[in-house]
Amino acid sequence: MVILDTNILIAILAGHPKTNQHLASWIKESSLGLSIVSLTEVLTGQTPKKRETILKAFFDMHLLPFGQQEEAVLASQYRNQFGLKTPDAIIASTCETGGHELYTYDRDFLKLGKRWIHVLDYV
Repeated sequence: MVILDTNILIAILAGHPKTNQHLASWIKESSLGLSIVSLTEVLTGQTPKKRETILKAFFDMHLLPFGQQEEAVLASQYRNQFGLKTPDAIIASTCETGGHELYTYDRDFLKLGKRWIHVLDYV
């Protein structure tokens, strides 16, 4: 499954042309998902009406929960070893334990050196 990071979701909502091109490609390749952390980040600070719009926009995507001990341990290792922010560490650990591909604009993920992390250039 292709997991979209928070910054990708924000670019989709903003109608960013290059991101929308990527989105069309991802939809053809795989099912799409997002972490509960990314959904929380995107919804934070929004009006009730905007939250409803966001939830509708991402309704068809699989929502990945966070809650397994293995994920928590791995996320803490990513924080300690690579200095990732907690939300990013949780997203990465959820992708790794679930065998998912992560797409992001955040270059901090490169620190992990994982093949399943795809850092795109924001153009």
